[in-house]
Amino acid sequence: MISRLMILCSGCLVLFAVTALGFGPAVPQARELSTTMSTPGWGVEVGRADASDVGELLADQNTLRLALSRIRTITAKELGTERQRALLGIESEGMSLAELLTKAQEWWKDKIEGPMERIAGNPAASCAESQAMLSLLLGNERQKALLGIEGMGNLEMFTGTIATSVKQRCREEKLDECNATGRFKQIILWALLEERQGGLLGAEGDDGVWMKDALTECANYELHYVSTTKVDYDLKLDSVIDGRIPLKFKPNEGGLYAQLSDIKIEGETNSDVNPFLQSIKCVTEGITTTCGPGASILKTAFSAILDMEMKYREDYLDENGLSKSRVVGDNKLKIKFSPSMHSTSLVTKAMKDIPSMTLPNLEVGATGFWIAHKNSRTGPLMVAFDETERGVYPILFEFTRTGGDTEEDVTAFDTTKFELIHKPKKKPFTKAPTPPRRVVRGKL
Repeated sequence: MISRLMILCSGCLVLFAVTALGFGPAVPQARELSTTMSTPGWGVEVGRADASDVGELLADQNTLRLALSRIRTITAKELGTERQRALLGIESEGMSLAELLTKAQEWWKDKIEGPMERIAGNPAASCAESQAMLSLLLGNERQKALLGIEGMGNLEMFTGTIATSVKQRCREEKLDECNATGRFKQIILWALLEERQGGLLGAEGDDGVWMKDALTECANYELHYVSTTKVDYDLKLDSVIDGRIPLKFKPNEGGLYAQLSDIKIEGETNSDVNPFLQSIKCVTEGITTTCGPGASILKTAFSAILDMEMKYREDYLDENGLSKSRVVGDNKLKIKFSPSMHSTSLVTKAMKDIPSMTLPNLEVGATGFWIAHKNSRTGPLMVAFDETERGVYPILFEFTRTGGDTEEDVTAFDTTKFELIHKPKKKPFTKAPTPPRRVVRGKL
């Protein structure tokens, strides 16, 4: 049905239809939307989007840019004459008012709403470019009213096709960035933003389901460490232990806010040969001493990411609507670490005529590390390290911690090299169907 406002603005509609369908003068290009991609989006980088998606994005951005420019030109014109014709029922340019209304609505769907829907869901678009379509949708409702085209309700604007596509596109971008770089905080922040916006609009959220799925896929890491430890008491004990700890997101019970209260990315070694005792050497003055060579694990190694910040690329639109990117943030890592404890045998021979003696259960690893890094302790056999040395992907951080101290007449020195490696478990991409293009007669 044609609203009262549409009847009152029928003069606007006549001029809009005449110009939009190709009978009006040419207009200068608009500046609201970019027609170039300065930086490929994460969808392009991880393979979610291909060259055809990039081409579609640029074509739709250009179509929309020109259409918006045409609308601004139309609404800025004097409309008095056309209003009088409409009120008197006089046909304009051979078209009835009803025909003009139909053509204008078709043109709007083809040149405005169609490109907006496709841009919002295009995997080559950045989240910022997609979000711009939702902002544009809200602003265009006023333009539709001025031009006599029936608009949509407030709830439809926030729950319709464009809003749904924006939500999905931004979710995909946050996940793609995590899979490509190892950074995961943007997933948490987006899930929180969605929940708050849904609460304001009275819409139901997913209560953290998407966030848990995304973090389960991409927030997977491995802490590789090589620890060289020297312990000196009645026995001098040198050892080298090589371990790899898988770290992964562990969801809690409950909804989003229960999840956010305690994000856990942690893990421990899980085999009889990991960590591996690479070498061991025992020395006691005056006594022939031999250790190992094998060892069994008494205690597994454990680690958790307490905090991780990384410099990252932020995609945004500048004041002219051009797609830009910048590097923001800091590099920061805080981990909790508990070393493994190994048990090996000690064989001694004090004198030539006395048989050798085997002493089982010589402890290697944990105690020496614990004493050496006394200043970093946070709990029983647990230390915490703050480091900011970035590596080259997939190594996110690499650093070396050296310590030495004495406790109860036992002196220990340790040097441990750490590498935090990203190991995402990527799922295959599911490409969303592209909204169809409408063909409308007439030129823009």
